[in-house]
Amino acid sequence: MSIAPLPSAPAVTDTTAEFNSKAFAWVAALDGFTTETNALAVQVEADAETAAEGAAASEAAVAAANYKGEWSSLTGALNIPASVSHNGSVYALTANLANVTTDEPGVTPSSKWIVVTIPPQTGNSGKLLSTDGTDLEWVTGPSVQTFTSSGTWTKPSGCQFVTVEIWGAGGGGGSGRRGAISSIRSGGGGGGGGAYSSQTFLASDLSSTVTVTIGTGGNGGAANAADNKTGASGSDGGTSTFGSYLSAYGGGCGSGGDNGNTNIGGGGGGSLGVGNNPNYGAGTGGSPSTEVFWGASGFGGGGGGSGASTFNGNIAAASIYGGGGGGSSVDSDNRYKGAGSLLGGAGGGAGGYISSANAYFQPSDGGAIKQGNGGGGTAGTSADSSTPGTAGSGVQGGGGGGSSKTAAASAGGAGGTASGGGGGGASTNGNNSGAGGAGGNGYCVVYIW
Repeated sequence: MSIAPLPSAPAVTDTTAEFNSKAFAWVAALDGFTTETNALAVQVEADAETAAEGAAASEAAVAAANYKGEWSSLTGALNIPASVSHNGSVYALTANLANVTTDEPGVTPSSKWIVVTIPPQTGNSGKLLSTDGTDLEWVTGPSVQTFTSSGTWTKPSGCQFVTVEIWGAGGGGGSGRRGAISSIRSGGGGGGGGAYSSQTFLASDLSSTVTVTIGTGGNGGAANAADNKTGASGSDGGTSTFGSYLSAYGGGCGSGGDNGNTNIGGGGGGSLGVGNNPNYGAGTGGSPSTEVFWGASGFGGGGGGSGASTFNGNIAAASIYGGGGGGSSVDSDNRYKGAGSLLGGAGGGAGGYISSANAYFQPSDGGAIKQGNGGGGTAGTSADSSTPGTAGSGVQGGGGGGSSKTAAASAGGAGGTASGGGGGGASTNGNNSGAGGAGGNGYCVVYIW
């Protein structure tokens, strides 16, 4: 069978539009490429097993016709064709020996013997037959181990390669502001998504056991219970690690809503650092991202959305390997949704906003993996009877919670796997604001073959 080639990969010399177009097409083709590659591997494995069984049967037939007994009972010269028994296996001689006692089958490094019996099959279901050039043995076949919580990975005997995929945790969303009727009351910013990292290792380069640490999702900012008070920021998502071999950083927290337009979404986690949330402007993606506002990023995290209308970059930025940026709450009906990522976690949506004219503005949806903006947890509704944002499903950011002028505001939805929580809605004095949604925990998958 043949494997369809991948489309052209993005290059650092491409324009942003060219890079994004190529990157989305290249990643979208990976699923089919993986399926075809796995199918070919299964076919090759089956062909190899058939050939090995045929060769073993042929060798066994030749050996049986020239069987000389137990090796330990022999002395002097021994010439081919000949076979002997030793330590429970039958060996065929491949070259003449002047003194048979000086070359022990399966032990002597310069051995001129090959084993011609297949090891016992009992208890070896799913394993593969392998040879070191002298002996046949059962070794561990391809397998997958998933970690949703911290633990220890143990290297199986006989494996050759190990591929690790790992995601950092999502940042928590900020809670909304609680303020006077005549003031601006903004919702909390969404948390940024955690970064994605992957590497293939030679099994021999890894220790026999590796500690796997799964990053914990950031807490959402607590609901505001005091009048005329800015909302609480969430906390950053934790970093996930596969021992000292591989790390994936968490997304930045969403800021708390305030009495202006400066609340911001958390930056997505990068391949070299946690997403950032400065005190103004827009959340920067984790290193090596250089995008502060609306620009998409490759290995770094996507920038968080800016709540300030004086900035051009209100839209949370997407990424490829880094996490998507969290959404921002702004004084317009252009709801700045959480951003997605091709491979990393998604950003959470922003909480609902109330203008100084006491007008409602709606919260925003969370982002989703393999999407630019939105597509994740659904935003709630800003109204006198507001509704909360929904939690992200799979790798999706939580939706922002609705604001309310006359009652308690609603909370942001929790982030899905490796994704940011939604921001909470704003409220008027005398009623609690909405809490931010918690970020989703990280994740790790280990492939062995």
